[in-house]
Amino acid sequence: MRVLVIYFALMLICEITCAQTDKKIDSLLTELHKPQSDTVKIKILHDLGRKYRAKRNKLAIDYCEKAIALSLKINDKRKTMVGYSLLASAQKDFYQYASALESYLRAIPLADELKDKKSIVYLNNYIGNIYLEQKTPHKAMDYYTIALRHATDNNDAGMQAAILNNMGIIYFDLKDFDKSLEYHLRSQKLKEGYKDTQTGIGQSYASIGEIYELRGDVKTARENYYKAFYAFRWDKDNYSECCVSMGKSFLATNELDSSLKYARKAFKLDSSRKTIPSLVNSAKLLSQLYEKMERFDLALAYHKKHIQARDSIFNAETTKGIATKEMQFEFDKKNQEAQVEQAKKDLAYKYQKEQAKLIAETEKKELAREELLKRKQIEFRNQEEKNRITSEKEKNELKYRGDILRKEQDNKTQQKLIYIFVIGFCLMILLSFFIFRSYRLKRKANIVILEKKKEIEEQKLLVEEKNKEITDSIHYAKRIQTALIPSDKYIQRILNDLKKEKS
Repeated sequence: MRVLVIYFALMLICEITCAQTDKKIDSLLTELHKPQSDTVKIKILHDLGRKYRAKRNKLAIDYCEKAIALSLKINDKRKTMVGYSLLASAQKDFYQYASALESYLRAIPLADELKDKKSIVYLNNYIGNIYLEQKTPHKAMDYYTIALRHATDNNDAGMQAAILNNMGIIYFDLKDFDKSLEYHLRSQKLKEGYKDTQTGIGQSYASIGEIYELRGDVKTARENYYKAFYAFRWDKDNYSECCVSMGKSFLATNELDSSLKYARKAFKLDSSRKTIPSLVNSAKLLSQLYEKMERFDLALAYHKKHIQARDSIFNAETTKGIATKEMQFEFDKKNQEAQVEQAKKDLAYKYQKEQAKLIAETEKKELAREELLKRKQIEFRNQEEKNRITSEKEKNELKYRGDILRKEQDNKTQQKLIYIFVIGFCLMILLSFFIFRSYRLKRKANIVILEKKKEIEEQKLLVEEKNKEITDSIHYAKRIQTALIPSDKYIQRILNDLKKEKS
């Protein structure tokens, strides 16, 4: 639900913006038809050129040409230079590269005459961009060098960074990775110094990461990719491309799970945004990954999506390629007007023939790859079936061996129980023997003890009788003694009587 709300909100904003643009154009057209001075009319024509260019309408070229004609009429060199610059940008948008290059080259002498160093930088950089797009790196490098020199004189760090970045791209295309890294690092340092947009900084990090990866320094490459991720967090197009680069990096080191994570993320972004050129790369990466993981069904599915996306952009690339050839032809053979049309047709036919041949070869390769994937898929299924049969055999064999081992174990257990029973029985008999023997010995000992006890009792009785006799004798003797010896009282009385007589 939230996604739908956001979608309709964006659609509403786009419609409002378009309506405002149309209203602004209508207002400018009304002003243009009013009596105005030539200077004001030129400004209005410039604004109309910009507005129609934003709408990708070829009327932009018409209004820029009218502005140039009026500027030449009043001999206003600055407005003429601005007109040529705007015209060149509009022509480039519609792949009129030869005309765009001519317009830029007409603007440069005017900028030199006006000593407008900033415009000189921009114009030379734009010409370098055209030559770069047309795969003419050495010519592009000449113009970038001029632009860089003037940007350095102007202390324009932003343009220096942009030009150095473009020069780094040229050296990358020329496979001079050391030089490319040097220029990208210089560009990155400048961008961070004047706080360029996050997208600009991210592009530098991504380019540097790609170079380090080609040089085999995977760790440094990934560090730069991670920095690019952070910079591209709001730029979904570049974020997707960075995901593909990271996925390829992990694929190269056979870290398939990590590579798959980034490839899926890129494909999801490209699918939701319908960015076909990026979708070609993310689908191709997923196809390669699943093929390496031996998941051939998914590999084939993403391979088909890659082919579908590639074919959908073929017509646009063909148109651009023909325009590129036309530019080269027009630029080199500008004075041969009579032969232009036929040469264009021949060139277009030749280019289309070359493209058809290239497509046929590509399709042949893709079909071969598709057949290979299907064959691998069949082989994989056959191998899975063989593995399943082998696995079942091994399971049955293991089960049979397990049963045999279980029986052997049971037999051993029974033997152990028998041995334990026999040993226990023998021990019980031996114990019974010792108990019985102990009982007999104890019984004999008890008989002996009883006899001894009886003998002792008899001797005790005899002793008691003897003691009684002796005691009786003693008592008898004591009575006799008592009878013969006077008592103590008697003796005391006699002693008392004697004491009285003496006194």
